[in-house]
Amino acid sequence: DALAEQEAAEQADADALAEQEAAEQADADALAEQEAAEQAEADALAEQEAAEQADADALAEQEAAEQADADALAEQEATEQAEADALAEQEAAEQAEADALAEQEAAEQADADALAEQEAAEQADADALAEQEAAEQADADALAEQEATEQADADALAEQEAAEQADADALAEQQAVVRAEEEAALAEQEAIEQAEADALAEQEAAEQAEADALAEQEAAEQAEARSVAEQEAIEQAEADALAEQEASDKADAEALAEAEADALASAVALETQEASETSETVVTADTTRTSDEEAQATTASEADDDDNQIWKYLGAAAVGAVAGALIPQLGGRVVENQGDRMIVERDGELHVRKDENLLLRRPGVTETTESFTDGITRSTVTREDGSRIVTVRDSGGFVLKRTRYLPDDTAIVLIDETLKADSWVSSVDLEESLPPLRYDLPEERYVVDYRRADEDILREALLAPPVQEFDRAFTLRQVRENSRVRDMMPRIDLDVIQFATGSSAIQPSEAEALRLIGNTMADIIEQHPNEIFLVEGHTDAVGSDLMNLGLSDRRAEAVALALTEYFAIPPENLIVQGYGERYLKLDTQGPSQVNRRASVRRITPLIDAGLVSL
Repeated sequence: DALAEQEAAEQADADALAEQEAAEQADADALAEQEAAEQAEADALAEQEAAEQADADALAEQEAAEQADADALAEQEATEQAEADALAEQEAAEQAEADALAEQEAAEQADADALAEQEAAEQADADALAEQEAAEQADADALAEQEATEQADADALAEQEAAEQADADALAEQQAVVRAEEEAALAEQEAIEQAEADALAEQEAAEQAEADALAEQEAAEQAEARSVAEQEAIEQAEADALAEQEASDKADAEALAEAEADALASAVALETQEASETSETVVTADTTRTSDEEAQATTASEADDDDNQIWKYLGAAAVGAVAGALIPQLGGRVVENQGDRMIVERDGELHVRKDENLLLRRPGVTETTESFTDGITRSTVTREDGSRIVTVRDSGGFVLKRTRYLPDDTAIVLIDETLKADSWVSSVDLEESLPPLRYDLPEERYVVDYRRADEDILREALLAPPVQEFDRAFTLRQVRENSRVRDMMPRIDLDVIQFATGSSAIQPSEAEALRLIGNTMADIIEQHPNEIFLVEGHTDAVGSDLMNLGLSDRRAEAVALALTEYFAIPPENLIVQGYGERYLKLDTQGPSQVNRRASVRRITPLIDAGLVSL
């Protein structure tokens, strides 16, 4: 039956396919009839146009004769008949389309009937399969019943054997109980005797533990007494060391203050003194550095060379300084001599010292140096145009006064520390005496990103007043060494300078990138010739603190040289100072291009005594 149903389903599919082909043929015939109708409509339209033309001809020939009118009427009637025929043909075409749609619906119904017959055939197959599975399940159930019967017989036999074993086990258990009772009585007697022995041992152990605890307590009390004594001794030693350090720091501060005061007093009285020694040097390209050259540190022995430019301007104590020695002229204790720079420590911070006249020594100038018995030096740098830069320095090389004399002897005072004899205090005391900063500028105008700044932003930052008022003028050393003082003035980060690791040289292409700030500074100095700008150098955290401090100062020097070489910034208006890795812009101990940078800020309002009331 299933095979017959399958064959019937296949026959139905074939009939459905034949019906579908017949429907498609009917659709094609209908399409042909529709095209014929459309052609007839086109013919009718042509005939209508001909009739309209005939009407026009009839109108033109109206004067010919009535026969023409009759002909025209006959033609009109023929045209109307043609239109009626065309309408009939169109209705016939629409009827053909309706018939084709009906045939298509009939074909779809035949497809549906064929699908239903196929589903019925599949259901019959499924029923046959279910009957076969039911028969197999019945066979399986009969087999299971037979196995269950056999298992029941086996279980009955096992129960009989288990009962016999239980009887045997009960007899054995009864015998074991008798033996256990006898053994328990014997063990109980032994346990009583052992408990008595254990109690005696515990009593003896407790007495020993009490004795041990008493000995330990006495030892702990003795150790605590020794610890208290040791702690008191340590605290006393720390107090003594702190007192010694405070006394040493106080002595250092007093020595530094005394040296500062003596230097200022000597500078004030300089005009009445005669130089003990005078030397003159013509500066050439071989004896000065350019911005694209590396400035390398040297050893201490190399620093003693007669050709070394920096130390010959310092007093004998500075030249012979050894590590750890307090040299008031240098402003602290000597930590390291790097040849072109010296690292000193004061108030727990490291500072770098160098020749303050290096920027002024440009090829072609003549430098005359006068040395005085108290260690003061006065150098005069004479340029080819006749202008002169006169710098007075103390025995440690610190600038006390710097004046620019124009060719007509007009004097422009750039730096004058002689008016600040009462201004010098230690960095710690200065930090504690200053109030918290108040920022009125937006942050992006206080710390300016040079890459994103235009001339107006740079000019605003370079000419902005301090962020808060103060009633004193700071010394140049205080500005250099105290970040709290420097932060009163906005700064510009020159992030276009990409220093290589360990390098202090600037490539010409990078120097050219400083054009905007160079031209802005030059314009400001032209309008205000006494403006002073601080160029700050920084490093990343790779390398030692001492090496980085010297390297950062050389980087600041390179930026100042580039501003002078490329944009004619007067070098006497620039102060350079390196800060090593102390002020990281990106907090990382690894290599960082962001941290290898330089900055510029105007510091004239901080050091110019004429701008504040002392």
